[in-house]
Amino acid sequence: NDARIVKSTELSYHEMLKKLGTVAARYLKAILNNATIVGISWGTAIYELVNSFEPEVYKDIEIIQMIGGIGAENPDIDGTELARRLAEKVSGRYRYLHAPLIVESADIKRAMIQERNVKDTLERVKKADVAIVEIAPTATASCPIERCIVP
Repeated sequence: NDARIVKSTELSYHEMLKKLGTVAARYLKAILNNATIVGISWGTAIYELVNSFEPEVYKDIEIIQMIGGIGAENPDIDGTELARRLAEKVSGRYRYLHAPLIVESADIKRAMIQERNVKDTLERVKKADVAIVEIAPTATASCPIERCIVP
């Protein structure tokens, strides 16, 4: 197990996210290998990681969107765009999860996860070697859920 610490006491929230993105990008680069499956979530910290990641050619890397779309006010922080951009930076393939993060009922969820493309993507992401996720308290979350969902 490995940890990285970002000292942020003197930084604004935005500066801290940029620094966190740089540290996370360096760590990701250190652990990436050819033939790696990477699951990716969404959020501003992950956006900064992708921005900071220096392009490098890998063989047989796949970036998979792990969480359904959120309809964010800023589409740059959504999983679809982050998966595409990171895949471009590693010369890899990407796979979208063609589903929303939130649906109106359990019946819709059950039907959606049985849809072939969604089911295949969810099965594939279970094989991920690396998962890129963001953890943020509700008050400072990338996009508070009530603003991220398109009515």
